[in-house]
Amino acid sequence: MKLSILERLLVAERVRPKVSVGTGAIVPPIVTARQVSPDEAPFMANKVKGGFTLTRPNNHYGLLQAYTGCPVEMEDVMFQHLYRTLWLEGGLHGWNNRFPTLDAALAGMDPGLPPKVAAVSFETLREIAGNDLTEEEAERVTLAKGCVVEVHGVRILSARGALPKGSAILATTTW
Repeated sequence: MKLSILERLLVAERVRPKVSVGTGAIVPPIVTARQVSPDEAPFMANKVKGGFTLTRPNNHYGLLQAYTGCPVEMEDVMFQHLYRTLWLEGGLHGWNNRFPTLDAALAGMDPGLPPKVAAVSFETLREIAGNDLTEEEAERVTLAKGCVVEVHGVRILSARGALPKGSAILATTTW
């Protein structure tokens, strides 16, 4: 069974489908809006056809975000897109939260927003948790404990092959 890395790393918002007045069919959500504060920027949103983009709030609607179907089997591809987009945009905009190593990232995070969870490539996970670990064992341990291992209070998750070796995405949210 393949676990959802996005569901464990991000805070999932479940928007209920609506019933079409004209046809009575169940219609899945396509776009929603949320009110945000400008000091929370920058904002990254997924696009209807997949992929991610930097976005900004609309004065009338707030921050628009699209929905796209993503079965768990396709999550690695979406996670790769998220990682690449974050890395490229961070470089273009001079974000100061890009680090050369996981240890540097853990040490360099904003003390007001300490990391709670990190998704790392499976190769990196094996270096952390032990080289005899298999992907199936990592999934089973995650199902039982919520993560594969904990380092300095940060829950470490396997991103399987979705991230390059030595890379990680750290998040400050918990689930």
